[in-house]
Amino acid sequence: VYEYLKSSKIIKNNINNDTFRIFIITSVSKTIASCIFYPFDTIRTCLRNNNTNIFNTIIELNKNPIKYYRGLNIYLFRSIPYHSITFCSYEYVLKILKKNKVYTGIHMVFIGMTAYFISFYVGNYISKFNLLS
Repeated sequence: VYEYLKSSKIIKNNINNDTFRIFIITSVSKTIASCIFYPFDTIRTCLRNNNTNIFNTIIELNKNPIKYYRGLNIYLFRSIPYHSITFCSYEYVLKILKKNKVYTGIHMVFIGMTAYFISFYVGNYISKFNLLS
């Protein structure tokens, strides 16, 4: 979804700021991915907390399917800034390397590690403020 939205001409033509465009693309793609995969995380959490088998957990959640998405809003509120920082860092370092015409496989590893460390340290700094507590 991220790569599709990144290459979309509608988004390229309407949003001129690269950072804001990457933020919007990351937010939309993370929301779509979370809506698809969050029920699996819910099942895993229920199995871990209740110590029951998977069939009883799924039967219990199927009684009210909205339970699969309980807590999704807090999860998105917490994870969208983190993933946006990661992808903005990734795209920024990639742009610098492309401008200098340095672009090989080992540089892709460097880009990924740099984006991870930037988002990790910014995330730890933000979490010190306990915004959700």
